Amino acid sequence: MTKNDNIKSKFDKTRIPIKDLASGDKLHLNLFRLTGDAPGPHIHIQSSVHGAELQGNAVIFELLKYFKEHSFNGTITFIPVANPQATTTKIGTATLGRFNSVTGNNFNRNYVDIIKESNFDIEKFLDENAELSWSDLKKTYKQTIFTLLKEYQGHQSVRGLCENKKLNLVLQKLASSADIVLDLHTGPVATRYLYSANYQKSSAKYFLFPHTLLIPNEFAGAMDEACFCPWVYLHQALEKRDIHHPRDVEAYTVELGSEEKISTIEAHEDARRILHYLCSKNVISERPDISHGDQFYCDLDQYKTYYLPHGGLVEYLRGPGERFRAGEELYRILNLSKLESLEELEDCTHTVTAMSDGIVINHSPACSLGEGAEVMQVMESPLPY
Repeated sequence: MTKNDNIKSKFDKTRIPIKDLASGDKLHLNLFRLTGDAPGPHIHIQSSVHGAELQGNAVIFELLKYFKEHSFNGTITFIPVANPQATTTKIGTATLGRFNSVTGNNFNRNYVDIIKESNFDIEKFLDENAELSWSDLKKTYKQTIFTLLKEYQGHQSVRGLCENKKLNLVLQKLASSADIVLDLHTGPVATRYLYSANYQKSSAKYFLFPHTLLIPNEFAGAMDEACFCPWVYLHQALEKRDIHHPRDVEAYTVELGSEEKISTIEAHEDARRILHYLCSKNVISERPDISHGDQFYCDLDQYKTYYLPHGGLVEYLRGPGERFRAGEELYRILNLSKLESLEELEDCTHTVTAMSDGIVINHSPACSLGEGAEVMQVMESPLPY
């Protein structure tokens, strides 16, 4: 990609307080905003809402390096380490970063379906605004979403917000002005994959990720859903009036490999995939040249979890991204606790085989697991993009 020596982009940094600690100190978010040299969409990119999921920070670093030297259209907000509390909560060397240690809540399941939660009357909103151009309608609707979130937070704050609710609302408000939201995550031990709402399927392929999980156009608590659902509701209401506008507000959960790991080399390639997608949205003009293999997708109901049938030590026989056939071995369990004689030695292992054809997406980082633990998640009956 060619450098531009006449870059006019602007850089700003903001520190946003998110939590008072018992010590009296404060936790802050660091927000970096880049303004391009021409109008365009607003993009919101955040990482590490789950504290052990670190690769997104390296990807943000690579994207900042790119935009330092290349012109672009629009504005971009970057929030690395979007959950500093989770990133710094340790048990030994492990990061306890997926669930709040006090409430048990998943940090990525406390966002708000704000249109439904506020009983917002979309029909009345369209009665007053349907004749606006799509550009002006989007601007007005974004302002409305932000106002609803602000009012919701004010109402919730009367008795104080629970542990991480404030963080989720702050992030959701910051993303409410965006046309594109990328929430950067990782799996436990995982391949690269993407969560995409069904209505974004045609756009999602431009990430060139090898695997895409298509989720319903519905709210289930996550950041991407909190950001795209208001627009799903708006388009549904518009289409009842036989008004059709581009579905050009999008939000994705971008899964960047395994937790507790950073790779600069992989981050460079991850960033190029995101740039390839942004090129399709006219944010940058030069499409990155990326070598990539086959792309597969499946609906969320074909994303299956294998649970441990009994406790033991697990040997993973298939790794993230590997394809398998029905009946092939996925993992083996070793349990010596019930051994009474050497003649029973072979009975100490149990091999689990695949129920159908598929692709391993991720598996547990642990090898010592109890009955019922999540062992492996797979994409069954994947389809080529």
